[in-house]
Amino acid sequence: RRQRQMCIRDSPEAAIKHEEGLARELIQEKGVEELEEQVSRSLESIQKLALELSEKWNTYEEGARSLIKMWEETSMQGSHVLRALSDVISLYEKLLDNIKLLLESGRISENAFNELREEIESNLSNYRQMRESLERNLKNVERLVIPHIQRVKASEAKPEIGKLRLSLMKLEQLFKEGKVSQDVYEKMRKELEERIKRLEYILGESA
Repeated sequence: RRQRQMCIRDSPEAAIKHEEGLARELIQEKGVEELEEQVSRSLESIQKLALELSEKWNTYEEGARSLIKMWEETSMQGSHVLRALSDVISLYEKLLDNIKLLLESGRISENAFNELREEIESNLSNYRQMRESLERNLKNVERLVIPHIQRVKASEAKPEIGKLRLSLMKLEQLFKEGKVSQDVYEKMRKELEERIKRLEYILGESA
């Protein structure tokens, strides 16, 4: 240390060269240059991969949003069809009860009853199978779509739920004021509640 201090007092240039030599020794000992090159190469690879992923994500997001839009429209149509099928099934069930009453009251023969019952039960079976098949297909496809909805729309779900609930409140008010019919009110209310339910499911699954 005394020698170093004397060197500094005697010759600043010599001291600088001495410090530079120490720095080079440290660099060589720690392998700083090699490490810097390695880090730089890694950063370049990371940058390249990040850009590639961004491009792929944009492509994926665009495709996922198209998928989600198709699913929302189709699932809404599916819900309408299921309700219509349920109404048809209920009607045939009532018809079956009615022809039983007609038979009991003697207004139709047993042969006529058997023919009608066979036709009604066949239709009932077909429509029940149709409803079950559609319900099953909707659930199966929903399981495939939900992960994409979660990735793309989870962050949008909360504000969207708020908007839908506001729309539901406005609909209630319009109905109370007599500005929309009972049929329109029921249809729109069910649609809004189904959309809210789906978004709440997304939030629950992505939490």
